[in-house]
Formats: sequence, C-alpha cells, structure tokens
Amino acid sequence: MLDTGDTWILMVRVDRSPAQMVMKHYPPEFKADAVRLYRSRPGATIKAIATDLGVNPETLRNWIRAAGAGHGRGRTEG
Repeated sequence: MLDTGDTWILMVRVDRSPAQMVMKHYPPEFKADAVRLYRSRPGATIKAIATDLGVNPETLRNWIRAAGAGHGRGRTEG
C-alpha cells in the first residue's frame, strides 16, 4: 500500500500474457456488421458468432446491447 496523505492505494500485480492485455479497437462498420450477422442467424449463439469473427463473446454481447434491444432477436444469451 502507498500512503498518499489522505488516500491509501492498494497495488496488486497480476501477471497476464501480452495477448490478454491488448485492447483492440474495431471500426464502427465492423461492429454494426457483427451485430447484423448475429441478428440474421436465429439459431446461432453469441459465442459461435464471436468465434467466427475472432472477437471475445462479451465484446460482441456489448455491441449487441449498445445497438438496442428493439432491433431484431431480442435475446443476448450465449
């Protein structure tokens, strides 16, 4: 812990591989296409679509939520 006067800061080291720490940025067009692809495949899961696209399933789930629930499938399960 560090004493910064009025505030205590707890520092924890977490070892992760570089691949886990990279923040990827996707263009808006890619995100929109990914959401459209998910909505166009009623039997597919978020996990399956995300794997096909090479993105994390939670990332795709967030894009779907951000695109709005009133546009198509209405479910965001896995």
